[in-house]
This record gives sequence, C-alpha cells and structure tokens, in this order.
Amino acid sequence: MALILSVCAQKRFFFENFGNLRRALIYIMYNDCTVEKFSAAYNVKYLSTNNYQENSVGKTEIYYGTLTGQIKTLKIFSLLTSTGGLLAQPFLYSKAIESGNTGAVLGIFAFIGFLTITTPLLIHIITKKYVTHLYYDAKEDKYIANTYNLFVQTKELVFTPNDVVVPSVTGMFTSCIIKGIPLFLEQKFFYDSTHYIRIMGYDKPVDLKLNNKNTLNQTVTMDAEYKDHINKK
Repeated sequence: MALILSVCAQKRFFFENFGNLRRALIYIMYNDCTVEKFSAAYNVKYLSTNNYQENSVGKTEIYYGTLTGQIKTLKIFSLLTSTGGLLAQPFLYSKAIESGNTGAVLGIFAFIGFLTITTPLLIHIITKKYVTHLYYDAKEDKYIANTYNLFVQTKELVFTPNDVVVPSVTGMFTSCIIKGIPLFLEQKFFYDSTHYIRIMGYDKPVDLKLNNKNTLNQTVTMDAEYKDHINKK
C-alpha cells in the first residue's frame, strides 16, 4: 500500500474526482480481507463482507448520533416557548389596547410572533438531516434510519445500499442522499464500520479511468485539426 502511494506521489497523478481515489483505496484494502487501519481520518477496520449478515439477527442498532439528546431538547424547548408566546398573544393584545399605545405594542407583538413561528422552523431545517439512530434488519437485508420531524416525532426511512448516493461535493450537514433525502451520518459513531463501508458504497468496484467523455472529445477534435493542418501543407 505504501508503494502505491509513493509511486502516485512521485508521478503526481491527478484524479479528477478525489472521491474515486478514496473509494479505490478502500476497495483495495477491503478486498484483501485484511484487518488493518486505513488512516487516522477514517480509523476503520475492514472485515469480511459477510460479517454483518452472520453476526446480526433481526433488527439491531448499528448507529447512534451523539447529538440526539441535545437536538431533541432544543426542538422541544423551541416548540414550548413558541406555543406559550402564541397563547399569550390575545392577552397581551388586550392589555396593549387598554394602555393606549396600540401601534407600537402591536409592532413589537408582530415581531415576537414572527420569531415564535420561524425559530422552530429554522431549527427543524438545520436538524432534519441528522440521523439519530440507524438499524439493520438482517432478515430483510435493509437499513432503517431515524430522524426527527418538526414536532419531535420519529420518522423512519427504510433503504438499501442501492438507494444511497454519495455526492462528489457534499453540502452543509449532508454526507449522503438516500431516496432523494439528504442525511448526515458520521463514520465514527457506527458500532461496526463494515456497515458504513457498505452504505457509502466503498465496497464496490471503482472505475479508475482518468479520461472522461469530454477529454475523449477534445482528443478527437485535436486529431482532426492536426490532420487538416498536415493536408494543407
């Protein structure tokens, strides 16, 4: 492995997609069936591809997001404060009319009401991608990802590795896209890293061809121009 990396460093190979290089290195080590550490970034131990089927019976938890408790508390707190603020609006409105400063007080109440509505929505937009729990069903050979909806209720997303797409450039709080839904998973929180490798598709063969269609078209165009130049001479 060190020899491959040293040769690549000497010849300065440039891959158009760094994700392909990462998947290729993982694939090489994974197919060697050796148990070794890949890098400090991943710190993954590679096992046999059948381990997750042999060691799992029924539905088992394979992942837990450490921020689950904080996210749940934050969402409940924002919902309670927003509900209290909305319920207090009629009472505060009547007091504002009695005081005589209706215009100024109504403007303040409108701003407060706007915050009470938008705050839970904003928190939900940020945290809806966070996977709280991930389960593996050995009988069905499927995964179940849990997330929280706006009202802190658990949503389940059943999928297979074929439903997962890893974008070349991940967005904010997005590590993969499952059935068109962006989700956030962290490798270090998996109890068994082989599940992470399988879900992210690092156990699949990778096409290491450096030439893509655009490069091929450019090569054909250059060859045609060169032939025209020779014919003119």
